[in-house]
Amino acid sequence: MIYKLRELVINKKEPFENCKLGRKQYADILTKVICQSQGGVLAIDGGWGSGKTTFVKMWKQNLVNQDFSVLYFNVWENDFVEDPMVGLVGQLREMCQSEEAKANFKEIVAMAGKVMAGIFPAVMKGVVKQCLGSDAVEVVNAAASTMADSFGKVIDEYTNQCQSMIEFRKALERLVKSATQNGKPLIFMIDELDRCNPSFAVKVLERVKHLFNVPNVVFVLSIDKKQLCHSICGYYGSEKLNAEEYLKRFIDVEYKLPTPDVKKFVTYLYDAYGFNEFFDSELRRRNFPRDTDKANFLRMACLLFEAKRFNLRQMEKICAHIRLSLLTFDYNMYVRPELVLLLMCFRFTDYEFYERIVAQSLTVQELVNEVEVRLPRTLFMGDKYVVQYAVCGVAMLLITYNLIETGFSRENLIEMTPNNEGSKLLIISQEIPQDSLQDAMKFYLDHPRDWGAVPLSYLVQHIELLKSFR
Repeated sequence: MIYKLRELVINKKEPFENCKLGRKQYADILTKVICQSQGGVLAIDGGWGSGKTTFVKMWKQNLVNQDFSVLYFNVWENDFVEDPMVGLVGQLREMCQSEEAKANFKEIVAMAGKVMAGIFPAVMKGVVKQCLGSDAVEVVNAAASTMADSFGKVIDEYTNQCQSMIEFRKALERLVKSATQNGKPLIFMIDELDRCNPSFAVKVLERVKHLFNVPNVVFVLSIDKKQLCHSICGYYGSEKLNAEEYLKRFIDVEYKLPTPDVKKFVTYLYDAYGFNEFFDSELRRRNFPRDTDKANFLRMACLLFEAKRFNLRQMEKICAHIRLSLLTFDYNMYVRPELVLLLMCFRFTDYEFYERIVAQSLTVQELVNEVEVRLPRTLFMGDKYVVQYAVCGVAMLLITYNLIETGFSRENLIEMTPNNEGSKLLIISQEIPQDSLQDAMKFYLDHPRDWGAVPLSYLVQHIELLKSFR
């Protein structure tokens, strides 16, 4: 089995063929958006682990198939240079196929040398060669040398600096015109901007705004807006800075990448990690002919992941670890995937609380109180079937937590009412419907063999991979 998903293969003819999230529709919308523009900056906002990079790469190929000229620049992989100008200009070389475009590119390199005079010391030759090509090194050095002696004067003489920038933009316009087709804009995609060091991220924004802001060039910034705002505040050394307003200076159109369909992705993970190799194996079906572990796993995973708003990467890591833990179960062992998922979610999101569960340092009432704080209220509101399933999961957790190795319970959880007229749950819930919790607890306590009640330590040993692989 695999414990990390392989990078998704992008089919050049059908780029979204292997997309498990149904995101082609968003790419089609964004294509129409950029077709309405003669130049500008579009930001695609999505949190860490939301699949932005995969989406952008699929969309890039989709645009190429529609005869757009598209450049892709992962700035995080290039933030080792002092100034992003080198990398940005270097990407333009990819579109220079004709002799006219190549001549225009050399002109851009020369203008870039003037703009960045003083930024390129001799030790930077290797970086220039890597990003722009060996033939560009001397061009840059020649352009820079004409101004190097008076670099301080250039900084002071604002007008001269502005003129260099104007000349650079004019050269860029000529290159774009010679290298694009059918009047379609050049699409320049910049990815992983929020992962760069703050200084480099801000410089990228400034270079795009002041140097690359020319007609018929559309920049697409793939960002985690929240994280990028933190970087901006870090760069300027003030948490009071309104980073969102600052970003508006650079971004013309902002598109929030819609939240992925959790059910589709969970189903994909279930198949990709080969859960059926365990749950639906012939040996397991012999021991559990009417087993519902697969359905229980998928249902609880969807409920928890959606309620807690996990991103794709978090879902992937949790499922990967659970799949590894299944290798420590024999085919005739109870698994209780609902409990494993609950515990694994706490382990990944609140390890300190998870350790307190493992140490069984809480009373059952204290555990209920803590669970209600850490599980979203939406699990216990709305659709009655969702509420019932979530309550049953919590009930099993409480009973499992309360069991000890000898098969006896640590605490009495239910007692008979006076005159034996019924039973009463001795723990009180605030968010979880009390009646539903009592019914679930009573059922599971009365039928421990039907659902495979096991002590907490039994599950923890498998989750922590303390048992030998079968």
